[in-house]
Amino acid sequence: MPRANADTVVGFRNHWPSSRVKIRGVMLRDVLASASATVPEGGAIIVRSKPAALTEDARERRIDAVDVASCGLILAMSFGDDDRRIAANMGGPVVLAFGDSCRAKYSNEPWPVYVEEIEIVPR
Repeated sequence: MPRANADTVVGFRNHWPSSRVKIRGVMLRDVLASASATVPEGGAIIVRSKPAALTEDARERRIDAVDVASCGLILAMSFGDDDRRIAANMGGPVVLAFGDSCRAKYSNEPWPVYVEEIEIVPR
């Protein structure tokens, strides 16, 4: 799968810089396409994580089909100019990063961290 990059403010507050950071991984839509999976119109995906690291972290995050296609969602595995792996204390090895195009919609929710499972759900 092609690598994806974003220069964004991280939506998980522990151990990350407060300034913009380069994030690298693969686009969520590319992962779904490689598995021949599609999110039906009006459907959504549920991103499930390990049990919450912080009380404000949800174990599940619902993301509408339209956002899967348009938000620039990246399953991120590395960051920074030197392409460092995302450590466990930062929510790694895999976090779901929201691109700037959907920051306003998801600004009150931390990024899903410790990502373990993605499920497609109909309407």
